[in-house]
Amino acid sequence: MKRKAACIILSLAMILLSACGATSSPANQTAAPAAQTSENKAIKGIVEVKGGEMLERDIIPQLSKVFSLTEQEVKDTLAASGSSKLISAKTTGFRRMEGMIPPGKYKIPEGSTLKEHVALWIAASEKRYSTLYSSNTKPNDLSPTEQLALASMVEAECLSGAHSEEVATVFLDRLEDGSKLQSCVTAEYALGYQRPFLTTDDISVKSDYNTYYVKGLPAGPICAVSDSSLKAAAGQGNGSSIYYFYYDYILKDMFFFSGYSEFQKGCSASSQRFEENSKVDRHDKINKQALY
Repeated sequence: MKRKAACIILSLAMILLSACGATSSPANQTAAPAAQTSENKAIKGIVEVKGGEMLERDIIPQLSKVFSLTEQEVKDTLAASGSSKLISAKTTGFRRMEGMIPPGKYKIPEGSTLKEHVALWIAASEKRYSTLYSSNTKPNDLSPTEQLALASMVEAECLSGAHSEEVATVFLDRLEDGSKLQSCVTAEYALGYQRPFLTTDDISVKSDYNTYYVKGLPAGPICAVSDSSLKAAAGQGNGSSIYYFYYDYILKDMFFFSGYSEFQKGCSASSQRFEENSKVDRHDKINKQALY
């Protein structure tokens, strides 16, 4: 590692708390350095990032409060972030940093700036990627930026915190076949809201992030990702031929299928369970990560 990068990582070790992903236990996360400084500076706030959280909805409001900046000033700083092998050239504005902050709790010392922390988070994200990729015995052929985008889809889909490898397998199988990925979570990101069940108009939104609209992966990541999702997205899947899945909001589990007819039957039963038991309407705008 170059000396400059090493210095960044060393600085990071002095100010970050141990990582704790939203959908996996700390034991499954690569450890973030402890939060302390050699000067024992006062802490002006804590930023907590969980797997599945999005910049605009969840993280930017925290950064605005802790750094005493307007949300637009935060977005401008994120937009000016440096280059990285994990940041796609297709992403613009503050979305360049989507998925680039590893899950964890971060103590923000007095006197530090958001610009400094953006650089630290990029370095931490690159280090985590290198660590996880090197431990993967059968990596796939996707680029680092594509793997991070796929990992974010896996993270957003896995509301139960499990089945990351199976979800990655579905999308990898579809990519190999040249099929559209048709992931609802990408349409929701493009829309700026989530529903238990999207409408036909919802999935028709014209956006480079909506994989019902574009072929292949979204323009960039759609949320923060846990280690398990990133590792699954960098691998070759579990070897099974599965192309369909759904998440059952009542059973709080995911179900996978090779054939479309079986998938449809399962979806119908799941939809009926939702109608009979859910406290929210199927088309209510919700925060899935908070509710499920």
